[in-house]
Amino acid sequence: REFEEKLWDKMIAFLNGNLGNKNLRKTAGKIKYIIINGDLVDGIGVYPSQQEDLIIGDIYKQYEKAASLISKIPNYIKIFYSSGNHEPVRNAIPRPAVPKKYCQTLIDIGVKIVGNPCIIETNSVETLVFHGDSLLDLNLLIPGLENEKPVDSMKELLKCRHLAPAYGNKTQIAPTENDWLVIKEIPQIFHTGHLHINGLGSYRNVQLVNSGCFQMQTDYMKSFGITPTPGRIPLFELNSLNSLELDLNKLS
Repeated sequence: REFEEKLWDKMIAFLNGNLGNKNLRKTAGKIKYIIINGDLVDGIGVYPSQQEDLIIGDIYKQYEKAASLISKIPNYIKIFYSSGNHEPVRNAIPRPAVPKKYCQTLIDIGVKIVGNPCIIETNSVETLVFHGDSLLDLNLLIPGLENEKPVDSMKELLKCRHLAPAYGNKTQIAPTENDWLVIKEIPQIFHTGHLHINGLGSYRNVQLVNSGCFQMQTDYMKSFGITPTPGRIPLFELNSLNSLELDLNKLS
C-alpha cells in the first residue's frame, strides 16, 4: 500500500527521455545499466502484521506486477536484480538468487537474476553489491553511526574487509564452507540498500552508494526509526565514476 507508483512512473518517463530539460534527457539516454539491490517485492510474512500493508498477498502475483512495471524500462538498458531480505529465499546471508519459479516473468524480459552479495561488472567497472542486512547491527554497536547516514556505516564495512563483521546479533549468517562475506578485492563501487535511505560518498577511491526506495514509511520501518527517502535515484558515470542524485520529487 505504501508503494509510490507515481514516483516510479516519473522514473519511467525519465528513462524514456520524456521528463526534464534537454540536459536531463541527454543524461537519460546514456543510462545502460540498472542494479536493483534487493527488496523488489515486499514478500509474504517478512515482518509482523505485514498483511495489513499488502495489496497483493500472493508472491507469484507480486512478481508479475513487478515484471509489468519493469517492462516499461527501455529494452537497451541491462537490468540486474539481486536478492534482499524480502525475497523468497533464505534470510541468512549470503543469499542465493531468487529461484526461477518465482521470477520467470522477470527472466522473460531479460532481467539478470543474481545472488547477494555479488560482483557486477559494467564497462570494466566492478561494483560490490550487498543488500546491507548487517548495517542495522553495526549502527547499534558503533557510537556515532546512524541509519540516516548509511555511507558512514559502509565505510566501516570496508575497513573491516567484511560485510557482516559482528556475529551473534540480528543479522543471520549462513554456515557456508567459504566465507563469501569477506571483501577480498577492492571494488570501484560499493552498493548497499536495506535502509531505504539514500547516501552517496567515497572512501579511499571506492565510490559508495546506498540506494533508497519507492516506498513510503511503513509502521515496521517506523519501529526501527527509519524515515525512507523514496524517489531519489543515484546515477554513476562509469567512465569517470562521478555520481549524481536525481530527485524525482522535484521534477514535474
